[in-house]
Amino acid sequence: MSLSEKQIQCIALLTTGMAQKDIAEALDTTPRTIQRWQREQDFMQALQASEAGQVASQQTAKVVTEIVSNVWQGRDQLRQKELS
Repeated sequence: MSLSEKQIQCIALLTTGMAQKDIAEALDTTPRTIQRWQREQDFMQALQASEAGQVASQQTAKVVTEIVSNVWQGRDQLRQKELS
C-alpha cells in the first residue's frame, strides 16, 4: 500500500512534534483519521524511518558544527602565532 499525499504531509508534521489536533486541522481531516493511519503498518514504518532520518540529520549537523568550530579555532591559533 502506498501512502497518500496527506499521509506523507502528516508524517512530516508529526516528526516536528505538532499535535494531532493541529495536524488534522491543517490537513482538513480528523484526529481519528490520523489515529487510524497510525495503526497502519506502512504509515508507521514511514513515520519511524522519517524520525530516524531526522535524528541522523541532527547528529550529522552536530558533527559538522563541531568540525567547523575546530577548523576556525585552528585558523585563529595560526593567526595568533603569525602575529606574535
